[in-house]
Amino acid sequence: MPITTNPDGSITWTGSVTFSGATDPLSTGVATLTLTPAGGVSNLPALVNGEPGVPPRFRNVVVHQVPYGTTPPAPTWTLVSPGGAGTASVYDLDIHLNSGQQGAAGTNAAVLTAGDVVSTGIQDGWELIYSAATAKLVAGPPRRVIGPFISAFNAPYNGNAGSYVVSTIGIPAQPWAWRPRASAHLYVGGTPNVHVDAVVRLGDPVAGDIVGYGLGVTGAGPVPVNVVPHFGGAITGTSTYGQIAAGTAATLYLVAVQTASTTDNWNTVNTNGQFMIDVVPI
Repeated sequence: MPITTNPDGSITWTGSVTFSGATDPLSTGVATLTLTPAGGVSNLPALVNGEPGVPPRFRNVVVHQVPYGTTPPAPTWTLVSPGGAGTASVYDLDIHLNSGQQGAAGTNAAVLTAGDVVSTGIQDGWELIYSAATAKLVAGPPRRVIGPFISAFNAPYNGNAGSYVVSTIGIPAQPWAWRPRASAHLYVGGTPNVHVDAVVRLGDPVAGDIVGYGLGVTGAGPVPVNVVPHFGGAITGTSTYGQIAAGTAATLYLVAVQTASTTDNWNTVNTNGQFMIDVVPI
């Protein structure tokens, strides 16, 4: 045994002492010794496990599709950066994958016979509209602006009445509820005391809902009056003011109204005048 414990408790070590010469003990005052036990055997591992490295990173991955049944080439790895301590290596990868097998041919079917389509009563020009109530596509007329509807003016007016119907437009029943978009232009005149506006009413020339209005100017004229869409009541999501129900025909009136406090005569001029209505679905 190279190391022996003596009866008095001291230890005797048997072996050789070698000055390795790594340092100069005379000039540095430091000596490097290698102690080798007599008959001793030592083991040093050839390799020591280090800390886990950083996983590699792919910069570009290019996938090529090859036909079903074809053997794809092996993937190609290209080293972009070798990395280092704490830094991931970087690669480009080029890989080939097979496309799927061709499926069986499907059966042809008509859209209008599908189980989630209700095509009852469909007509030329109709379209399929989703119905939340049935969770199906239902055939119906397209909801789009229709028009313009334009009407000729009545005979020119000359007198001192409070109002005069300048023109009338009849609109046929529509398959959905709608509101009119009214526009018009006309000329009015009279004495310096008169003031003539123009109003478009729905259904009745005196009491119908107002759907258009044009402001005139006090004076002898002739004065141009331009009518734009204008509603006499609030329009909300549930309002029916100025609304025509589905399946109901409608008549709209362009009315000249003398609003000044006078009994002087006033007149309308037909030249270059026009009354126009667009049907706007709701």
